[in-house]
Amino acid sequence: IQIRFSVTPGNYTGEPGGEECFLVYTLDGRGNPVFDLYFSEYCTELDRSADDIASASGRVETLINPGAYVTLPGLTQPLPIIGITAVARASVPTVVDTWLPAGTDAIQVQIDSSNLHSLSARKLDRFANSASRFSITRTPRAAIAAPITLPRGTSIDLTSSGVGRAGLQFSPMVLAALTVPGTTTPNYLDTTALPLAGGPLDFQSVYVMFGRRGEVNRVFAGGIEIPVTGDIYFLVSEAAEVKTDPDEQLEDDEADPLNDSGRDGTTPLLNREAIWVAIQSTSGQVTSSAWTDPTPADDPSSAATRRRTFLIPAKQSPVPSTLAERNLEQYQRIGAVAARTRSGVVNRQSQSN
Repeated sequence: IQIRFSVTPGNYTGEPGGEECFLVYTLDGRGNPVFDLYFSEYCTELDRSADDIASASGRVETLINPGAYVTLPGLTQPLPIIGITAVARASVPTVVDTWLPAGTDAIQVQIDSSNLHSLSARKLDRFANSASRFSITRTPRAAIAAPITLPRGTSIDLTSSGVGRAGLQFSPMVLAALTVPGTTTPNYLDTTALPLAGGPLDFQSVYVMFGRRGEVNRVFAGGIEIPVTGDIYFLVSEAAEVKTDPDEQLEDDEADPLNDSGRDGTTPLLNREAIWVAIQSTSGQVTSSAWTDPTPADDPSSAATRRRTFLIPAKQSPVPSTLAERNLEQYQRIGAVAARTRSGVVNRQSQSN
């Protein structure tokens, strides 16, 4: 495993003759905003990026990539880019055709509207079907500095890592719901659906970006930006299989999960030898601490807790009736275990402040 250093190239604000974009904005059937931005061919970096993306058979790193953000003057919420496509002039809306410089085609930039429902039509009225200056914040790219290679036999369990005390945003189960079309909620239990079924998915690297004062100012995972709502936590453990089978994610199929009663290895989240590494969001300070179980010790004389543990929340009874409810329950159970076992590193952070 390598930890690479990254840099974010400067913002893109267009070129002579291409300093503006044209926003086409409508409302879907639920009243939510739907965005498309159009740029002229004079925006040569976007034009080159559209060509690179169209000609690539898989993921490609170009000048401006999906995952970047567009900011418009006076609009505080950045607009995340999910696609960049060259479009013939004959295929653009009439209002865009009127705006485009003579003899040029367009570059269409698709915007992810799913997390922009808080933007009201009133705020966007002055942008709709009109031209505006813009600034594109690019996605980070690898720096020249040599990467740090973790010792052989070490792994970072991203299924248990994320932002905030109970955050799991780096988990493929969560990222699939955010980035794969047709998925809406984290999937921990349906072995016929993504990411537990189907071909391999490339969720790209996890990027933690720092400001000039050392603070964490941006976090990316799965090609999208994760809001920095708390400190960032990574679970470091010995290289072992991360268990994705529904009954093994929290070792629910074992009577004594913390002691590996099934003799099939312990998933990193329940491994007493694991280490939590935390990055404090306000200062960038990195702290590590041993995995900690803060819950009371089991009482072997009690039938309710014999060979079990208070660390892992019990499943609901009766069992939730829908798969969505059961997935939510599993997500919350895993988040609870992550939050509890992060208590050691949280306490160390408090002592160092």
